[in-house]
Amino acid sequence: MSEVINKLQPDRTIYLNGFDGYGAAAALHHASPTGFEVTGVFRDQADFAVLLIWDADNSFEHYSMRYLPDFDFTRMVLTFDLYYQGLQPIESPKYNWIDWATLDCISSTGQAQYANLFDNAMLVGGTYTPASGVFHVQAGPDGPQSYDRLTLWLQNLAFDYIVPVAPSGTVATVEYQFFAAGTRTTHSITINGRVYSHNETNPNGESSADQAAALVAATVAAES
Repeated sequence: MSEVINKLQPDRTIYLNGFDGYGAAAALHHASPTGFEVTGVFRDQADFAVLLIWDADNSFEHYSMRYLPDFDFTRMVLTFDLYYQGLQPIESPKYNWIDWATLDCISSTGQAQYANLFDNAMLVGGTYTPASGVFHVQAGPDGPQSYDRLTLWLQNLAFDYIVPVAPSGTVATVEYQFFAAGTRTTHSITINGRVYSHNETNPNGESSADQAAALVAATVAAES
C-alpha cells in the first residue's frame, strides 16, 4: 500500500529527539495528520525536550527507500496552534536560557537560524498582561531605623533594601539592585510618588548595570 507523506506532517515526520536532566522525561503521543501532543516531567529550569519537526536526513527508513536530503520549502508556510501548561511562556521577557522561545533551524550550509515564536504569534484568547504586585510596608511609630532590612524574594531573585544611616541635616540615600530580564521588560522606581521608568529595547540584550544607569538618567532628565 502506497502513502503520500508530506513535509511537516505530524504523524509521519515529527519525532522527539530526546530530553535532558536527571529528573526529566518526555513523550510524543496522539500524533495525527493535524496535530500532536508532548507530555513531560521537568524538575529544573534547565530541563528540556527537543522536538524535531523536519529532518532533512531521513535516519529511520531503509537506505533503499529513504528520501534524499531535502531543504526545499518553497511556497510552504508553517502555521500551528500552540497550547502549553506548566512551561515557560513564549511571551516571557526573560533571557532565553534554553531555546524555549524560538524555533531553531539549520540551513543547508550548516548555519543555525532562529525564529522568535512570540514575534510571529497571534493571540487567540486571553491577554498578555504581565504579573505585577504592590507591597505596602508599615514601620513602627518611630519610622524605619538605620540598618533595618527588607528583602522581597521572587523565585531565586532577591530585591533587597537596607535603611541607610542618615545623620541629622543630611539627605538619606537608597540603593537598589536591578536585573536585566529581556526585551520588552519595563523597570521603574518611584520617588516621592513620581514614577521613573526604562523599557528594555535593545534586541541584543541589556545588562543589569544598563538598567540602573538608564533609571538614573531618567530621574536626572526629569529634574533638569
